[in-house]
Amino acid sequence: KAMVFGERRLLDRDIIEVFNNSGIAHLLAVSGLHLGFVAFASFFLIYRLLFTVQYFLLPKWLTYYDSKKISAFIALFPVMFYAVMVGYRIPTLRAGIMIATYLIAVIFNRHRDLFNVIALALLIILIGNPLSLFDIGFQLSFAAILGIALCISRFLHSDLETEKKVSILFSLRRKIFQYFIISGYGILIRIFRS
Repeated sequence: KAMVFGERRLLDRDIIEVFNNSGIAHLLAVSGLHLGFVAFASFFLIYRLLFTVQYFLLPKWLTYYDSKKISAFIALFPVMFYAVMVGYRIPTLRAGIMIATYLIAVIFNRHRDLFNVIALALLIILIGNPLSLFDIGFQLSFAAILGIALCISRFLHSDLETEKKVSILFSLRRKIFQYFIISGYGILIRIFRS
């Protein structure tokens, strides 16, 4: 529950200390990554289900709906439900606004620009609570996502050939996957060892 809902009070002090000593205490904080997983899983599962129904179970004359738009619309609900369940901390709120904006853009066939989505999230949060500008969670959350957006933008608009970009992305994906698998095993080993 602590890793899914961010409720540290349910954990023993010893386990929290293990997380702190191993440098992975940030995994106990619900962030945009968690909301992103919920959005991706919801969208992907709904899309696969609709695709299967559309092409294998329905007669051809009933298959004129856009599975991508319907999936994006339905995926909004688990994302917002999860955001409400874990609480409206600034990083969670930022991620929720950004994901909802992206999914709504998919529904209405609008261009999805990451910097505009970040600006909209920033604006909505500041309109809701102008003092959040001075909150360290606000500053770090937006600094991190802006850093990621700048790196992605520079990479996509670089002079590298497409094949090289694809190669780098696949290599990065493998490294990220290995990191999470190794980190997961490390957490389990340290918890059971102590």
